[in-house]
Order: sequence, then structure tokens, then C-alpha cells
Amino acid sequence: MNDVILKELFEHRLEQAKEELEAGKVLYKSNLFKSANSILYNSIFHSMKAVLALEPIDFKRHKDVIAYFNKNYIHTEIFPKNMGRRISDASRIR
Repeated sequence: MNDVILKELFEHRLEQAKEELEAGKVLYKSNLFKSANSILYNSIFHSMKAVLALEPIDFKRHKDVIAYFNKNYIHTEIFPKNMGRRISDASRIR
């Protein structure tokens, strides 16, 4: 894929993550906690997929995305270690 397509994929996934974040906030404020958690996890997942689109690399399974992101972005401290714990917690709770 060329750089323009990768950038568009990144932007699409990031926009999707932002929309899910907003939806999750609405659900949370409405005391719909299980639904809020599910949507907010999807926001995290699509944020990670947005980052991976810039490499470009992709995975079909959530656990593969999380494992790769943790190995290449959390353990290398590109993103803070506490973010890795939050991703794992969100995945486990969902």
C-alpha cells in the first residue's frame, strides 16, 4: 500500500475510535455500564489498529493486535506501560 492509502486507513480507524469513545461516554452517563465497556474497548482496539496501519501490519484476532501492540509499542515505551495494563484490563472485562 502506498503512504496516502495508509494515512487514509489510519485516519478512518482513528475517527472510528473517536466516535466509539463518544458513544461510550453517552452509555456510561446513562448507567449502561456493560454496553459502555464494550464500546469503549472497541475504541481502544480501533486506536491500536490505527497505529498499526502506519507500519503497515494487520491482524484478524483481537489478541494478536494486543500482543503485537504490547510488544512493539508498550514494552519499547513508545506508549507508557500503564497503558498496556489498561488495554489488558479492558480486554479482560469485555
